[in-house]
Parts: sequence; C-alpha cells; structure tokens
Amino acid sequence: MSTSPVLSPPVNLRDLGGTPVQGGTVRAGMLWRADDMSCVTEDWARQAVADGLTHVVDLRSAAEAESTGRGPLGRLPVSYHHIPLVDTVGGAGGTDQDTLARMAQADTDTVGRAYLDILRSTAPAVVALLGLLSAATGATVVHCAAGKDRTGVLVASILTALGADAQTIVADYGRTADNLQAIYGRMMAAHAVAADALSEGQASMMATLMSTPVTELPPMLGADPRSMAAMLDAAQAEDGGLIEVLRGGGLTDNLIAALRRRLVVTD
Repeated sequence: MSTSPVLSPPVNLRDLGGTPVQGGTVRAGMLWRADDMSCVTEDWARQAVADGLTHVVDLRSAAEAESTGRGPLGRLPVSYHHIPLVDTVGGAGGTDQDTLARMAQADTDTVGRAYLDILRSTAPAVVALLGLLSAATGATVVHCAAGKDRTGVLVASILTALGADAQTIVADYGRTADNLQAIYGRMMAAHAVAADALSEGQASMMATLMSTPVTELPPMLGADPRSMAAMLDAAQAEDGGLIEVLRGGGLTDNLIAALRRRLVVTD
C-alpha cells in the first residue's frame, strides 16, 4: 500500500543538455536525471511540467514504487514508465544485514562489475527505454532512489548510444558525489513517514551515511568515478564495449540514428 512520504525538491537533478557526444552535444531541456521523483513537492511538480516535463522513467523496484507511489507528478499530465532494473545494486539478496555488509565492503571494481551485470541482465528493457526516448516529446526525467546507481547505468547507456566517450560518461557519474549527503538526507526524511520501506538495517546505514564525509564513503555507497570507469573497462574487455552489450539487447543503427535526431545538437 502506498504511504505519504515527506515531500521535498530533488537534490540530485541535472539536465544532461550540453554533454559532449559524437558530432555535437546533448540537446538542452530534453533529458534530465534525478533522485526520487515520487517525493517532490506539489509546487515543484507543477513547475517541472510548466518547464516541459512530459515523461517520467522510474527505475526503482516494485516495492519502492508501491511504498511511495508516483507522488504529485502522478496527478499531472505526465506519462509514467516504471521499468525496475534491480531491487538493489548489491544483488538479489535484498537489504538485510549481510547485503548491507557486502555493499560496504565492495571496492570500485566490484561496483563496476555490479553495474555491468545490471546492464547485461536488463539490456532489452534499457534498449526499450532508448526507443521511448527517441520518440518522446518534451523533457524526460530518469530516476531511481538516489539517482546514482540504476540511473547511472541507464544514463551511461544513453550517452554511449549517442557516442559519448568514456571520460564524459565517467565525469557525469562523478558529479553525483557533490550531492550525496543531501541525497541521503532527503531519503531519510522521505521515508520517515513511509517507515515500512526502510528496514532497521537501512535506517542504521542511513544514519551512518549522514555522519560520514563523502570522501570516506565506501564505493557502493559513494559516487567514485572509478566505479563507472570499471564498468566501462570491463565491458570493453569482455564484450567489446558497452555499445555491444546494448546491441545484444536489441539496439540497432536505426534506433541510434533516431535517438541522435531527437537528443543531439550537431556541431
């Protein structure tokens, strides 16, 4: 059953407009990435729609989406697409104490491997989202809970299809580091009411996160650029590149061309 989370504006929102890709840059106002959109305020939601938001892509798990619902954006003329990638980046084991411990111990190579495993297992769904983006009108926002892991995998895939280089993809991922404490603070506040969505282990982890400097966070809980670099390096070594993982999920040259027509401003 949905509950009513504490509402606040997103703290990890950015327009990918201006990001350099092959032959140009991402068109401004078309593609946003963000933390949880179900918890935005009524005023923020109305302003986002006024600013051109027409599509929401929700990458959270079914349990997360059920807990907080769609929020104020669900009452506005916005198309909603729920495509859960994974329940947790740490694996299928859920959010028990053992899983949280594994998350805390993972190094950047392990995080990168987890990201690549996510994409390999969900490539058809990711490619379907690329198709949505190629045909969308107005702005699309893609989000999960923090706008870091699942959103990071999807955005890396989008930028790869558009022809961005590895350095650009890694740099975009790393920008979330500046927002981490605000992200975790917002998540704690949002779930203060939706208590059923936050286990005792998660609550303890969140409290620790809020008192830990960003530079000291373990890679799975931080946004270390080396994690995204590890994903791209592993894909290159084992699959021939992230683009080949996407092609394995159905990405075609025609879809790439359509996506570029929609999202790229050419030089």
